[in-house]
Amino acid sequence: LSFAIVTYKRLQKLEVLQRKTLGLGLEKRPGGENIDAFVQNAYLFLRDKIESLNIFVMQASMDIGEARGFALADGYPKVILVNSRDWPRPRLFTLLHEYAHLLIKTDGICLINPADLNGRRGGRHMAVERWCNDFAGAVIMPQNAVLEELDSRANQEPDRVVSSLSRKFCSSKEATVVRILNLLDGDPRKKGYLEYYETVKSKPVPEPGGGGGDGRNMARECVNHNGTRYVRLVSDSRASDLITTNDMIRYLDLKTRYFGKLEEMI
Repeated sequence: LSFAIVTYKRLQKLEVLQRKTLGLGLEKRPGGENIDAFVQNAYLFLRDKIESLNIFVMQASMDIGEARGFALADGYPKVILVNSRDWPRPRLFTLLHEYAHLLIKTDGICLINPADLNGRRGGRHMAVERWCNDFAGAVIMPQNAVLEELDSRANQEPDRVVSSLSRKFCSSKEATVVRILNLLDGDPRKKGYLEYYETVKSKPVPEPGGGGGDGRNMARECVNHNGTRYVRLVSDSRASDLITTNDMIRYLDLKTRYFGKLEEMI
């Protein structure tokens, strides 16, 4: 799939295909269920679906101001890394954004720039980043549903519109504004949403203190950090005597006493 031939009309078709392939339907959240807990489970579900496509999905703690995630499309295996310090809802958006980079075979770093949203940066970089934002937003928030909401609330302030869509699709306000901005080209309302975007940038989640692993599920942290596919590959390699126990300790940064729990999880 070449980026050069992916048009916005084809993006709509791809949106429908990928929503079906990935099985993501955040608007189907049961009433009363906590949104962030629901989205966290959706993120884990989506990560497993993407890893089933021979893609490694990993997490690491990074400064949110530096990057929310990145994708490595050059070579094999393909790799997505998501910032573990982010909130569940923007983390889901980042995963889809980086997955979009792999679909069009481009490396990428997810760091939304207002200049991209306002169309002030030209060339291939802006086109690729905008397309990946469009893709992530489209899978979470279908175009027709967003446009219907915008039309029905045409006289309302951005905060009310964004809040409504954010609740409906369990998306962060930041991702929701990005989706709206990418659908409002040539619309006078875009200026108001650009100004509103500056007020809703997500903040990093404070990392819990630790030390020695007491009270922590080290096996779970290992899977969250490395991804199920990578952990299973390392574990299977050890079981087949392709690597040693010391190799496994080094590759996973995990002590042997947690291996049993790890095996149960994968």
